[in-house]
Amino acid sequence: MSHGYLIELSHLELGHPKNKFSLQEVEYVYGQKITEGRNKQQNDWALPSIFRRLLIYDQLPDTGQQPVIDEILGILRIADPAFAKALSAEFQFFISQHQNLSKWEKIRQDNLQYITSELKRRNSENPYHTDSPKSIKSWEELPVLERAYKNKPWQFDMLYRDAQFLASKIGEYAAAVKNNAYIDAQDCDIFRIKINSLLAADKIVFALNSGENRGDFLDEAINIIDLKLNLDGLAVAEESLQHLDESLHKLSWDKTQGAEGINQIQGLLQLTEDLQKLLQQRIAAMERRLMMFMRLEKDHY
Repeated sequence: MSHGYLIELSHLELGHPKNKFSLQEVEYVYGQKITEGRNKQQNDWALPSIFRRLLIYDQLPDTGQQPVIDEILGILRIADPAFAKALSAEFQFFISQHQNLSKWEKIRQDNLQYITSELKRRNSENPYHTDSPKSIKSWEELPVLERAYKNKPWQFDMLYRDAQFLASKIGEYAAAVKNNAYIDAQDCDIFRIKINSLLAADKIVFALNSGENRGDFLDEAINIIDLKLNLDGLAVAEESLQHLDESLHKLSWDKTQGAEGINQIQGLLQLTEDLQKLLQQRIAAMERRLMMFMRLEKDHY
């Protein structure tokens, strides 16, 4: 699912269904009077905000877990997330050059056995990873406590700690909803925030769980592979946090939760946005490092 409220484009430019909402319909739905003429500056702020909400409400099903699972599977099927979700303009230009992509393909082919074993190692040690993402039950059993080893280097990283804290708080919120008679526990956005918080934690752990004391002491190709795998994980985490942010916004507009529930959602939104900023900083730094190592390899590939 792709939601337009994060993008400053018109309804038609976004390519969403051409549903048209009159000024009166908008006012009826939100109980907000939108004036015309002299208060144009206020309108310019209010209307985009309202139509962003309409885009989300118009597209997401109200109930059902399978659409959320299908969305997650779509994220997990992204080929080379580090390249597909490049963050900085410099990195976008770098991967647009055919020679750089060819270099990566050559490195991947030459080191396929190492990549396969590294993927298996990282996932097997990950308390937030499931080998059965199609199964709703497998997500409900996360995190796997016996995988939560003590004194692993990644457990002391603030990126992981923030992701772990966010996932735990969202898990507490989702559990509390079941005991709230005023909230529909089958609302797909409740399931969506829980699953995406787990996926974000999963891929952050994956990215942080590279080898210890690596860098100049290892073969350049191994450094490139590790950085690429790390970026793949962080790119998927960033995508899942966007979906998490979207559903938290939608839930924050549900007044049936009462003031306490809405305040709780606002707190989760703040945690999500803080984690997004920290994650984007880490991605940008890692993109620069990957470009550096790949440029050093120009004489070998």
